[in-house]
Amino acid sequence: MTRIGSGSAGGLSGVSSISLDGLDLNTADIETLLAAVQLRRADLIEDQLRKQVQDVQGRNDALASLNTLKGGISTQASYFGGDTAKGQLIDQAHYNPSNYEKERLRKAYTENPEQALADAKAGVYGNAGKELAEFAQSLRNNGFDDQTVFKVANGSVTAAELDSVKTTTNAKADNLSSSQQLDMIRLQALQQRRTESFDVVTNTYKKMGDSRASVVSNMR
Repeated sequence: MTRIGSGSAGGLSGVSSISLDGLDLNTADIETLLAAVQLRRADLIEDQLRKQVQDVQGRNDALASLNTLKGGISTQASYFGGDTAKGQLIDQAHYNPSNYEKERLRKAYTENPEQALADAKAGVYGNAGKELAEFAQSLRNNGFDDQTVFKVANGSVTAAELDSVKTTTNAKADNLSSSQQLDMIRLQALQQRRTESFDVVTNTYKKMGDSRASVVSNMR
């Protein structure tokens, strides 16, 4: 018995190994087989559309995260000023050493950076240590390497280094924006193909119904 079914999108030359909805080629009529193939094509396009929507949403989320990070970078960069502007972030007036134990924080990141980051986010090193850790975590979430992450977390990052982080973040955001535009073009094309494929299926079933109704009418 030869069947054509949903397990493969292969051509008719290999129908003995294909099975679309378990249709039996020995008994199914041409119209039914054609409708099954067209329906399978519509299902495949539907799957592609669903994946494309997920890709678009993923890039939207990533871009939103980068935009949030850009705001954080601008905030941290604004802290550099006065006589200490060329020093480290931790030395700026905003991060008053009296607010937390600077040396204890640095030592913690030297001994066990991952644990120090977790402790800092939990407030172990005061509000300043927590702010630095949360900013560092946002860098990690957006793909920055551990060296940069921990340099920010312990406050040793300089204005020039932070500016480099900003440049990299802007480049990532620009690349995502470009990809996002291409994603939307693909999404629109798939939506059009989906509409067309289901229109074909609908018309095929309508023709099948009309044809069978005509046969029944002629038999009366």
